[in-house]
Amino acid sequence: MDARNLVVLGLPLVSCFTIADAGVAKPLPLSKEAEMLAKLMQRPLKSSAQQMSVVSFNMLLKGFDQKPYYPSIPSTLRAWPWRKQQLEELIRGVDADVYCMQEVECSSFVEEFKFLAPAGYSAVPPKDDSKVYSEDTLLRAQGKIPELAKCAIFFKTEKFEHIWQEHRSRVVLCALKCYDQVIYFASCHLEGAPSEGKTRLTQLRNALQSIQKDQKQRGLDPTTCVTLA
Repeated sequence: MDARNLVVLGLPLVSCFTIADAGVAKPLPLSKEAEMLAKLMQRPLKSSAQQMSVVSFNMLLKGFDQKPYYPSIPSTLRAWPWRKQQLEELIRGVDADVYCMQEVECSSFVEEFKFLAPAGYSAVPPKDDSKVYSEDTLLRAQGKIPELAKCAIFFKTEKFEHIWQEHRSRVVLCALKCYDQVIYFASCHLEGAPSEGKTRLTQLRNALQSIQKDQKQRGLDPTTCVTLA
């Protein structure tokens, strides 16, 4: 945390909001299996007052069980109801300061991630393009549909002050203030097709340019930025 600014890339403008109100009940205790797995994944901080933990997490779409991946795993274990329960316990157990999420779904985002509110998290939610696509005649004529899988960022409100956010193609960006420092985060789910290398570079470049633009507006020197991927 010696650098004035940090850019954290999670490998994968709407308002920031608390994903549920303060009246939500406290989360249920973790299962023993979830506690063990979370401990294996955690990297203890030397000083919680001077350090932070950041986790990048691909949730995998709900229809993952219909894909031919991991055929040795029963479809019931790849199905969303089972995975949702396991992911919820794992995320709560790891207890990271910041989560950079990929493949979250806009339509069910608030409902499915409301379990993080009692743990003290707020969110930079995915940008829902469904209304834009439904109202744009040209997009409909071209047969284009809004992406189901989007990125999001969760952060602990007791540790961070949210000061900026922006959505780019397959990237969600935000700036959080912590320890009197401005820290930039990018949760990325870049174009994955082998033939789309140029597109991936363009998506990443545009995201970094957005961060640099915000830094300049705040009078911060972009050359002092540390990029973590």
